[in-house]
Amino acid sequence: MKKYKEAVLAYDMALTTNFEDVISYTYRGESKISLGQVDAGIEDLRKAVQVGQNKPFYAKWVNRAKTLLSVRNQTV
Repeated sequence: MKKYKEAVLAYDMALTTNFEDVISYTYRGESKISLGQVDAGIEDLRKAVQVGQNKPFYAKWVNRAKTLLSVRNQTV
């Protein structure tokens, strides 16, 4: 069984020490959507794109966030 609630808490903690952690925003967004917190998840995915869009290291996670947004017919 997936532990989305625990994952969200872990990503929350990670983001308290690094508020520009694109990886945590992306996975927290996915976890929130899986928990039915769609609006909050979309907000996190948008934040991942915003923070990571000009940082090549985060390209993989930015692309993942963009894909998840497009699946939900959301814009960045």
